[in-house]
This record gives sequence, structure tokens and C-alpha cells, in this order.
Amino acid sequence: MLEIACFSLTSALTAQEAGASRIEFCTSYPLGGVTPSPAAVQALQGLIHIPVYVMIRPPPPSDVEPMSAAAFVPTPAEFDRMKEDIRRLRTLDVVRGFVFGVLKADGGVDGVANETLVGLAGERPCTFHRAVDFARDFAGAVRVIGEVGFRGVLTSGGMGSVEERVGKISGMVEVLRERADGKEDRMVGWNKGVRVIVGGGIRSGNLRELREKFGVLGERFGWHSSAIIEGEDADGEEVRKLKAIVDEMDEEMLGTGKESDECWDKKYPELKNRVTVMRSMPS
Repeated sequence: MLEIACFSLTSALTAQEAGASRIEFCTSYPLGGVTPSPAAVQALQGLIHIPVYVMIRPPPPSDVEPMSAAAFVPTPAEFDRMKEDIRRLRTLDVVRGFVFGVLKADGGVDGVANETLVGLAGERPCTFHRAVDFARDFAGAVRVIGEVGFRGVLTSGGMGSVEERVGKISGMVEVLRERADGKEDRMVGWNKGVRVIVGGGIRSGNLRELREKFGVLGERFGWHSSAIIEGEDADGEEVRKLKAIVDEMDEEMLGTGKESDECWDKKYPELKNRVTVMRSMPS
């Protein structure tokens, strides 16, 4: 599974043509991605035919570091705008899901706020974005994410590049697999199909090496990259290189070159709930 972060219609078209599995659509690359305008999302209709997940995130204040815990704590007015954006965008056929994440002022994941937004999204699945990397208690944040209804979590494993955070991401998978309430048939997050999407500097030049570092757990991730080489648009050749590597991995893992749920069920019969974990990166 290869997800490409796209900041324009041009990038989305490039990603689709080059073989991306999914698009994370947002705007403002320098800010790490914020909510695109309704017009920008509407422009995708009829042109983009692969799944599109839209980021819901207000621009951080100018005096706040764009990629910091404070940048993911919305004001009441901004939170109202986030709710309205989801209500408006969920009516568009091209929108298949949403990407967002709300932290509290103390650095914890705001379970109530996030559950509210997940509820507004209805049947459209939601991914908790890299706000998790700046949460005060990483493991605690992952537990909340798994409990409030998210279907995915996008992470580099904390601050820094994914290469520096392999162990932390592997630990995230273990947290999501923990048994809850002492019930044999229930694991926090995992049985709900939470996908771990690894991001933060993934390019074709380091993807194979990262796969090896993850080892067995690598079979349960997908990849996310902006595939930007220059400027702020995805590079088609880079997307094709990434996709070729991901396809090789799939063939190694599943023996078929496919990423279907049926393949996962054959490979991991003990995980009948069709757990899929993706390696991806936000930019």
C-alpha cells in the first residue's frame, strides 16, 4: 500500500498516473499540510479515481512551530471549523476518508474531540495524523487512538525521521495488539482494523533499508510519502520507484504480488479481522 501526500491537483494527477494506492490531500507543504479549500477538493471530482483522504487541520498560529504539539491544539472556533469542513466535504463522492488529530493543551490526545470528528465522518474512515508524534505519552496516545474509532494512524514514531524511530513504531504495533479488558477475543485497536501508516522522509532511496529494519513487523505496515524531489509537487518518477519497491515487498510477503484482504487472510489466518498495516509518510 503506497499513499502519496498531495498538495495540489497536479500532484494528485501525477500520483494517480504513477500508480499510488491512495492520496492524502491537503495544502501548504511548508506547514506540514492543512485543510484544502472546498474548491480544491471539488476539482478532484471526475479526475481522481483512487481513494482520497482529505486532511482536516487549521493553519497553526504564525508564532507556533508548524510541527509541534501546540500546532495540533485548535481553538474552540477552529474546532467548530473542523467540524463544518467534515460536514461539507463528506458530501463529495471523491472524498473517501479524512486525516486529522486533536491534542489537548497538556500534550495528550483529546479523546472527546477526536471521537466527535470521527462520528461526523460517518462511514468514511479516519486516520490520526502525525500529531501523535508530538503527544506527551506516545503509548497512551496510541491506546486512545485505537479506542475512539480511528482506522489508521500516521506516524514517524516520534520527533525526527522514521529511520531514527523504528523501535518506537514497532512498539506502537504491540500497543495496538494488546488485549483489553481481559477478553481473549478483543485487542485494543488491532481488531478494529487500525492501520499503522509510517511516514516522515520515506523515499525510494531508503525504503528497502527501512523494510529490513522493521523485520517481521514490516509485513504489517504501509508507506506514505510526498515523493517530492524539488518544489512542492510529487515527482512522477519517484512515485513509480516507490510503487515498484512496494510491489516487490508485497510479492515477498504474500507470494502473489497482490495486497488483497484475501491474501492477508491466507498469510495470517490468526488475524481474521483483516488487519492491514500500512507504511506511509505525511510528507
